[in-house]
Amino acid sequence: MPVVVGSVGELHLVDNHHHTTGIYTLSVEYGPEFPNDDYYYTIADFHDLAPVDFWARMVQGGPVLDSA
Repeated sequence: MPVVVGSVGELHLVDNHHHTTGIYTLSVEYGPEFPNDDYYYTIADFHDLAPVDFWARMVQGGPVLDSA
């Protein structure tokens, strides 16, 4: 799952949210025998931005438009 590191170090999922939600839903329905682990990789680190600047950057396209 691609993530962006936010203004105070929190991770923001930027794609594959349906996959992640599905895994979580199955783990709730089937309990601990259904693994709910998921792997992520960081595509951008904006931890040094103020929250308002971070969200302005994300609204402008964030790291997705940078790589296009």
